[in-house]
Amino acid sequence: MDGLSLTGTARQRVSIHGAGPASRLVLKNQDFKLDNFAALILENFTIVGSGDPHSISLTRCQELRLGKLDIAGTSAIGNSVLRIAGSRRLTIEGTRIIALAAEDDNVRVKFVVERVPSLVQYAKALGPNANFDDSRNDAAEAIIALSAAERKQLVGEINALLRGNDLALLTAREQRDLRALSVALGRASSTAALAKAIGQLAESLHAATPAFALALDDTDDASLINNRLYGRITLFGESDATAAFTADQMKRVSEAIKAGAVILDDSGSLVLERNVLQGVRISAKALKKVIDSAQGSLPTWHDLRVTDNRIDSEDDHYPGFNCAFSGNMLEPQGDVGVLLSNQAKVIGNFAHNDFRLFVIGDNPESFGNGGLSVLAL
Repeated sequence: MDGLSLTGTARQRVSIHGAGPASRLVLKNQDFKLDNFAALILENFTIVGSGDPHSISLTRCQELRLGKLDIAGTSAIGNSVLRIAGSRRLTIEGTRIIALAAEDDNVRVKFVVERVPSLVQYAKALGPNANFDDSRNDAAEAIIALSAAERKQLVGEINALLRGNDLALLTAREQRDLRALSVALGRASSTAALAKAIGQLAESLHAATPAFALALDDTDDASLINNRLYGRITLFGESDATAAFTADQMKRVSEAIKAGAVILDDSGSLVLERNVLQGVRISAKALKKVIDSAQGSLPTWHDLRVTDNRIDSEDDHYPGFNCAFSGNMLEPQGDVGVLLSNQAKVIGNFAHNDFRLFVIGDNPESFGNGGLSVLAL
């Protein structure tokens, strides 16, 4: 089969249900495209894409509901694992989207295990597929079963790397998570705690190569609730190589909004609630004119609610005419990002280090944010 590509009519309603992890659709360089349905519901099964990057494309479905799915695939610029466009109402709940970067060849994992040889047998748990299999739990169980002397040797090798000449070759995030793994090993932590530490280190080792989980465009009302997204969300277009806002660009856009040269073109709503997020960026297609000329319109949600998420990424974009940013656990290794809004409330976020969140277009109400500094431009 070459793939699945179906175009319906605006009156057709389709519901596809599986039986949980026992139901698996494997796509080997194959397309999965569903277009133009009155309603489309996909629930309770797994989709795995292998080979070259191929987006799972769900377009022009007036009502689109995804629930209890596991979706994994290879991503690249221009090909997010999941692409959604043209929906009036979108709900994604209880779903994992795991994006593997096409350009990720495990270089950072190899770098670490060469210097911590006791980790070699657990290298699979640090690989890009580990979010999708049981290798992290298997590694945690195997490490817990080690003798005290073997665990001491593993801790010693990690600490030697953190004290040696190669420390400067590790990113701040990699250093943080190596230390956390060393501490977890020293404490004789539970399997769950150790698997978490292994997982955080794995994410750090792959952070330098961006992966793209979801592209969301031309959608009126969207709710993403209680999901795990391993890879970036791209808003108002497809994934691209958009760089982070520079300080000069943020200042120019802020001044242009105040002068009326740039307007916030707001519509619809986006709810991000109780998710694990690894990046949210506006597409270059939507940003280019505003960045280049400080003129034009900038697409934003009319209502944006970013609440109770774990956010482990830097330099994100949060565009909402009315925006609530609250209750989030912030774990970046730099500035959280920029919030573009006419009225914003940044309340009750958790930040255990000193981070910054920039706000363009408003002087927001903010309090109770730990080490987070909220800076209006």
